[in-house]
Amino acid sequence: MEKTRIRKQIKDNGVVGAGGAGFPAYFKLSSSADTVIANAAECEPLLYSDKELLRRHPEEFIKGLQLAVQLTGASRGIIAIKGKYKDIISTLEKFLSSELEIFRLPDAYPVGDEQVLVWETLKRIVPEGGIPINVGVVVQNAATLYNIYNAVEKNLPVIKKFVTVTGAVEKPFVAEVAIGTEISKLIEFAGGVKKELNNRFEILEGGPMTGKLVPLNHPVSKTTGGVIVFPENHYIIHQLKSRASVIIKKAQSFCCMCRSCTEVCPRYLIGHNMKPDQIMKSVSILNELDTRAFLCCECGLCEVYACPLDLSPRLVARQIKAQLLEKGIKNPHHTIPGNVHSVREFRQIPSNRLIMKANLQKYNQTPESITSPILPDSVSIFLQQHIGVPAKSVVKVGEKVREGQVIARVDENSLGADIHSSISGTVVEVNDKLINIKK
Repeated sequence: MEKTRIRKQIKDNGVVGAGGAGFPAYFKLSSSADTVIANAAECEPLLYSDKELLRRHPEEFIKGLQLAVQLTGASRGIIAIKGKYKDIISTLEKFLSSELEIFRLPDAYPVGDEQVLVWETLKRIVPEGGIPINVGVVVQNAATLYNIYNAVEKNLPVIKKFVTVTGAVEKPFVAEVAIGTEISKLIEFAGGVKKELNNRFEILEGGPMTGKLVPLNHPVSKTTGGVIVFPENHYIIHQLKSRASVIIKKAQSFCCMCRSCTEVCPRYLIGHNMKPDQIMKSVSILNELDTRAFLCCECGLCEVYACPLDLSPRLVARQIKAQLLEKGIKNPHHTIPGNVHSVREFRQIPSNRLIMKANLQKYNQTPESITSPILPDSVSIFLQQHIGVPAKSVVKVGEKVREGQVIARVDENSLGADIHSSISGTVVEVNDKLINIKK
């Protein structure tokens, strides 16, 4: 009954995976596991959000991990963090209990990928198309564990998020931001976009390797970890803006089958039958849809780091997955590999080398730490910030709401998460996608 009560608190306070797709935390913590891994890797370049959280709230993070260990019945919890963050590790060690330990990760990309993380820390291989619980492991992001602590110990809902604002802005910063804050306001807080860009820029939500293009009025959600401004002609932006037809035609025209993409693919290196060069061959020579595209984790190494011809096996795989799903074809690959690739240890990509290859050197700076939360005069809060069904509004236009109040709910038996107001104010708009509130 105690575990049931705790999970209900986590659900009622809207806690979802803060570092990925937003999987509802209460559901993941209903699983039985022998190990909980706290993912504190934050392995994408330029991002500092989780590191800032750990510096400010180490004890709360540790207590959140202890709750996750308790709920899953695990015998231990592992904090997976890059070994180079010695100051954070030293602080965390002061709060460790007997069932917790710290694992020092290499400074490589993508060590924060949960399947790579499970291998690095436990030497277990997650099956093809599987998830960590298939090998007895639950992985939770550092910010998720902090939110779990707040939900259980303080009954606080998720209404703020640590966000890094960086790239081509005058004053990069990292701060706790009210969910629903429009990105334009964060860029304004950062002193605006660099003048030499002449307003020719694009915005990524997330990291430079896996982020998505968003407009200026896009609001911060529970899963937003970074906001990066790039010149519109930056290679990363150019690739993301390419049309699907162009991506496929380039693959058909230029791919030389050199295997460079496969040699660095993290899924291939942990033993999965994922070979990006074969994905490219399937569209360029065989004219067929290779179902192994389902095994692609879309980390971007094949595109940004490996390919000598500026092609994108990642985006080709993404297109193939979409076409297969349209045809009603699901992932048929579920093999459990016997071992990782024999040379995996020597093919990890150091972060500094990736930064150079991705042309990120000029943006690779430690952002200013803003200690006061950023609370705007208005917020636009998405009804779906999680995997599952969207929440349904329980407020109307003209209604007064207070900070932390539930404004949208998910049906009791549906997978999802409730949504709470991040400021006190008046509801000025409600539609099928978001709720707008003004002070």
